[in-house]
Amino acid sequence: MGVRQVLGITDISVNLSDNNGTSANIGEDKKATICIDNLGSQPITSATLSLAIGTSFNELNSDLPYDKLENGIATWTIDLNQGESKCFEISYRVVNQTELQLIASVQTKNGVADSDMSNNASTLSYEIGTNTPNTKHCLNGKTLAPQTELLRYKVGIKNTTGRQVTGLTVVDELDPNIVLSAKLQNIYTSHSEYNPVTRVEPYINEKGERINKLITTWENINIEPENETTDAGVAHIDYHLNILSSVLAEGIEICNTAKIYFEHDGGYYDEP
Repeated sequence: MGVRQVLGITDISVNLSDNNGTSANIGEDKKATICIDNLGSQPITSATLSLAIGTSFNELNSDLPYDKLENGIATWTIDLNQGESKCFEISYRVVNQTELQLIASVQTKNGVADSDMSNNASTLSYEIGTNTPNTKHCLNGKTLAPQTELLRYKVGIKNTTGRQVTGLTVVDELDPNIVLSAKLQNIYTSHSEYNPVTRVEPYINEKGERINKLITTWENINIEPENETTDAGVAHIDYHLNILSSVLAEGIEICNTAKIYFEHDGGYYDEP
């Protein structure tokens, strides 16, 4: 699980993800995270990262100062060592519901060919509404087309326990029709500084069906209780899973519920 590295090539990828969910209301302040990964074996110098914020958002701020912001497009110059990843937060305000879409893209400098152009752009789309705490958001839509090979979904997490959280575990049971391929599974999380670990655990459910559980765990994490006036108490995890399209049933519904467990200093767990 995680970032792959391929020898002898240049490969840079970008991922853009809201810090909580996929719903937005006009006048709401949003936060998202941009991650850029050097997946190849060569250092990357002077790559250009662009973010098109469209007409639905303004008041863009970034933890990593952008080089310029013109005509709704912010740009950064990115250098990455071999195997290095860089993530930073951005914030913006929703001003209308015309587009409700942001697009991040990354391009190597002139004369340097990227071996995989499929991971050079990432789109973040919203729908009008309010995010429900501790919810699974299906980025492919609620049902999957039979030819789907990349399953994308987000688990938005909010500490609704009223206590400081020191450990966090997310358990997601995949549908029996969803079979992981041998390709790498990419997982993006908040609080990456706490080194979360994801493992796949085979499991026989109550119907006797063989399924896989995805279990992501943060140890010694520090998540404050939720606060209505700040973004304290939130976390997220994005799963980008390569799956076998040959075994999908047409129109299969995949937006089931992930289980979230919070650990406190007292040593017990709460499941919201």
